[in-house]
Amino acid sequence: MAEMSLVAVSSDREAPYQESVKARGWLFSLDPERIEASDTWALAPAEIRPWLLMLWLKAWQSIPCGSLPPDDSVVAAKMGMPLIQFQSHRAVLMRGWWRASDGRLYHPVITERVLDMITRRRNDADRKAKSRGSHTNVTSDSPLSPCPIPIPIEKKKEKSIVDTAVSTPHPTLDQVKAYCLERKNNVNPSRWVDHYTANGWKVGRGNPMKDWRAAVRTWEHNDQQPQLALSTRPKIT
Repeated sequence: MAEMSLVAVSSDREAPYQESVKARGWLFSLDPERIEASDTWALAPAEIRPWLLMLWLKAWQSIPCGSLPPDDSVVAAKMGMPLIQFQSHRAVLMRGWWRASDGRLYHPVITERVLDMITRRRNDADRKAKSRGSHTNVTSDSPLSPCPIPIPIEKKKEKSIVDTAVSTPHPTLDQVKAYCLERKNNVNPSRWVDHYTANGWKVGRGNPMKDWRAAVRTWEHNDQQPQLALSTRPKIT
């Protein structure tokens, strides 16, 4: 099969990147404004423009990414385009492609996209490596030997026996006693603890207790109702 005669035959130019570069799922993004402004797009007949897009896509999926083989029949087969039709429009389809020393064909715009992908991948890898390195320390003897980073220990404030049980719905008897003393209420701590221990620490209509202090305040409110009624009852003379 004849090679693409309209492509620059020079093999002195080095390939723009290594032959192992792959897209590996990296999306090939198109810039509509740039395409519309390109001379190649302007020169391409309307029925050839979809084939141009297919050509660029197949080049992106090739190895190395963004390249094509210097063979009309292979390129046309990858595109799914009849060889005769490809060769009749080769001047437009292959406009701007050049041959590197590795024998592959490259296009400056697609090469620019591939180099941008390589840079972004390298930056992502460096950022992840830096993030991993922030969780390890390095000794002077072995630059690759991780060791734990010393974490400063903040001095904790002393908490009362009530505060230590804020996050648990099942307080101890001592914690309930302390809270009742703090509230200065008439709730019997032993009776309160026995009640909720017996019913599985449920409140209301059988819902799990989320805030034991709120339950103490409910008992406190209920215990004050009879006293309030007695204090407001009119005296009989």
